[in-house]
Amino acid sequence: MDPMDAIEDEKLLAFFRRKKTEMSCMGKPLIFLSQLRDHDLVSERVYKNVIRLRAKNRKVKGVYDILDSLEAKPECMKTFWKCVFMDHILQEYPALRVIRNSLMDVKEDVQPEGKTKPKKRETIENIEENEEEDEQPGPSSQATTPQRQRAKKPAQFSPLLKGQQRDIWNWPLYKSQLPVNCGGKEGTLHREKLSKGEKCIFFQGRWFSPPEFQQFGGKKSNKNWKISIRCKNKTLQALIKEGHLKAPCLKGRLRSGQTRRALFPSSESDDSQTDESDDDSGDEEEEVIRGEEEEVIRGEEEDQCTGEGQTDAERPGTSIDEDVDLSIFEGEHLIVQCGSIRGSCHKVRFASGSKGKCIRTEKCWLTPTEFVQQETNITDANWRKDIICNSWPLSFLIAKKVLRVHSVLCECRLCSSNEQDQLEQRNDDWCFICGEYGDLVCCDKCPRSFHRPCHIPPPPRSGDKWLCTLCVWENCQAWRYDDQITEQQALDRPITTYMTECQALLMKLLSEDKQRIFTSDPSTTVECYTECIKKPMWLERVKLNLQSGDYKFVREFVSDVRLIFDNCATFNKNNEFGSSDEFGAQLRKMFEEEFCHTFKTQSSSP
Repeated sequence: MDPMDAIEDEKLLAFFRRKKTEMSCMGKPLIFLSQLRDHDLVSERVYKNVIRLRAKNRKVKGVYDILDSLEAKPECMKTFWKCVFMDHILQEYPALRVIRNSLMDVKEDVQPEGKTKPKKRETIENIEENEEEDEQPGPSSQATTPQRQRAKKPAQFSPLLKGQQRDIWNWPLYKSQLPVNCGGKEGTLHREKLSKGEKCIFFQGRWFSPPEFQQFGGKKSNKNWKISIRCKNKTLQALIKEGHLKAPCLKGRLRSGQTRRALFPSSESDDSQTDESDDDSGDEEEEVIRGEEEEVIRGEEEDQCTGEGQTDAERPGTSIDEDVDLSIFEGEHLIVQCGSIRGSCHKVRFASGSKGKCIRTEKCWLTPTEFVQQETNITDANWRKDIICNSWPLSFLIAKKVLRVHSVLCECRLCSSNEQDQLEQRNDDWCFICGEYGDLVCCDKCPRSFHRPCHIPPPPRSGDKWLCTLCVWENCQAWRYDDQITEQQALDRPITTYMTECQALLMKLLSEDKQRIFTSDPSTTVECYTECIKKPMWLERVKLNLQSGDYKFVREFVSDVRLIFDNCATFNKNNEFGSSDEFGAQLRKMFEEEFCHTFKTQSSSP
């Protein structure tokens, strides 16, 4: 019988919950994730999303998210442990051997009374043979006595030989990382990240710097994190002093004008306090070669420029503790900029850097990664720090939860790789004319969408590809006119020849009239309107006349449009509706400018 079958599901789940952070930190998780995928514990899409991640911290977060999702499926626990404890997986990941032996200890604890516990394994296969030969066996007299006393089980399983000390920082297993704790919080310290001055402690899917982990553990009153954070009841200060750990040191002689920089800045203490406490404790070397100091600083600056391995709040120009009025980020969309490229970021469409086309430009919808690529003057672009909104990078907006990044496990339509879902993100979710949602027809060239009745003329019910009138007009601009003409020449031309230009002009007016002031019949909505205005006119009436062929020449179409603005100025001349008159003047100006641009005339009438 498989040993897993003897352990209750509840105990397997509790053990999994304690070990998932440790498992997420394993290096090169490709084979581990492939094993989960082959046993139907991870979908193909999620598997590909995680293995494509390049940044180490994001890949660790992706593995943690997968394990976190499995925690919600207690029925999968036995399958999970069986598949990760197979021989070929244990050979690839020695850390899983320790976890397996620890789980077997849990199994031994639940043996019924009267049954003898199986003998515990005292060695693991990943300890080198030469180490086994060097070790001296402990006293053997107790092992030969019939009434052998049961040795106390350590609180945490350790692959110790008899007589070996519990200095786990020397074990081959912990060559790259160590278990640490502070104030009841248990995390994993990565040695290499510590030596480089990076965020090096992983806990519950997040990376912490030592001062941040100290504060998270409730020890922020202690100014020296090297004393607060411990590994097996031994302080990091002692491990650093004995040479088991390497921590960045910026002390020593500095050039004139240089200031000391803390690689682990803490909000509770400044650099001078940290240096002073380090001097008193004597936990670091007294002198550092100047070249090494400059190399540490240079590496830190390069990390800040690339943004790799940093959290959102750590990126240049951001601080989640800074007091900022977040009301400036309210609304459904935000105006963003990357160099000279501008666009509108729609919150509901935001998913991540490479997922979710959330930024609308004049020509298309783009993901944040695609948006920064439009600015060719920026090298090594990073969408989190190079896309700016109200002088703040997107990393700050993410830290403040103005924007929310989707998990790699997300299966919404924005994160989907389905071709149809990707196609739907290329166009607006609202009608270009009226701004409302609903059943829309999408242009195959531009990002605009339309209700069928709103578009001029109404689009066909079927067809492979369809271009809106505005795109058709833009395509005609290259060959329609060779030379500029006068306004009068344009007005005298037959409207049948220039129907596309008139339709495009009218659609722009309807789209600009967001409050629908000039769209519908004013005599039905404004009291006493017909007493002042003898010939009412509105945009929907112009649209009907244009579609029914009532206009023979361009001047008739233009005359009715100008009549709308003349009526507005006349009606609001001596009353309280001054805002309508002001908006009418703005819309008239926009129409005259667009008329000149559309027909390429030399001048326009007021």
